[in-house]
Amino acid sequence: MTVPEHPDSGPLAFEVLEELRTLDSDGSMLPGLVSTFRRDATAKLAELRAVVRLGQPLEVGRLAHSLCGAARTLGARHLASAAKELQLASRLSDAQEDERLLGVVARELAVALEALDRFLSR
Repeated sequence: MTVPEHPDSGPLAFEVLEELRTLDSDGSMLPGLVSTFRRDATAKLAELRAVVRLGQPLEVGRLAHSLCGAARTLGARHLASAAKELQLASRLSDAQEDERLLGVVARELAVALEALDRFLSR
């Protein structure tokens, strides 16, 4: 997966990350946040896969909501949007749609993590 170079296109809201960077006096906060996000979001994705497979729409909605909030905090706008869409769709109890949207969330998480890594390395 390739992340666009232009900061106004792509999966991240760079202004959010730049704001977080200004609060990071010694340069360790933002990498720590990204590390925690990576661990937690990966775990949430695994939990989402399980509850979608088990047909538990309330849990799907709860986990998708949580992932959406975490993604927004780090400016991962495409992931946040995909998670929000899954959260809303879970109310319809349509297992096929939840499965499809879960695939979108998984792809957007991978793209967001790659983009966050690139941001930290510049």
